[in-house]
Amino acid sequence: SFFVWFFLQRGTLGQDVFDSVCCTLEVLENEYFGLQYVGQDGDYLWVDVTKALDKQIKVKKDQFARLEFRVKFYVRNPSQLQDEYTRYLFSLQIKKDILKRR
Repeated sequence: SFFVWFFLQRGTLGQDVFDSVCCTLEVLENEYFGLQYVGQDGDYLWVDVTKALDKQIKVKKDQFARLEFRVKFYVRNPSQLQDEYTRYLFSLQIKKDILKRR
């Protein structure tokens, strides 16, 4: 795991953050991925890319929001994925989910 820090302005759309993360990670097949965060009640929630992040994620003034880049849509057959890096990210996610029993 590694972290990427983004400083955002109020009203920044989820899509803008998602695009920045995909660009930073050099993900080409981004339609299979999403950003996830832990809500106030401890549930894992997906960022709605059409809405501003500050309307979705509630953090205190001096805190940071933590978003995870995760596989959102799995394919039945990983060979359907065109990009080798995408297949690699899928395998990492599956391994992590098995280890964490998600």
